[in-house]
Amino acid sequence: FQIETSGNYSRSGMFMTVVNVYAPTAKAPPGVKNKFLDDLQLALDAIPKSDVLILLGDFNARVGVHGGDDSLRDVVGPFGIGQCNDPGDNLLMFCNVNRKT
Repeated sequence: FQIETSGNYSRSGMFMTVVNVYAPTAKAPPGVKNKFLDDLQLALDAIPKSDVLILLGDFNARVGVHGGDDSLRDVVGPFGIGQCNDPGDNLLMFCNVNRKT
């Protein structure tokens, strides 16, 4: 897996941080997937709260239509296609904990 961060100034003097990820596949051992989420959390925690954050990349997850937990449905909204898989559930929970939509 891979996590890259970069920061730039905008014209208004605000910082923008871009985090680009490539997550392990669904077939990766659980320890590798957990380490990815732990490393991603550390990277996000290191970004100042005043920065504009753009989090993107290949999460190897399908968030689909989420019919379970209402708080997770709020993360993805009504726009999913297909069914959510296990990595998708993990991604939605991670986003929910970090208040990312």
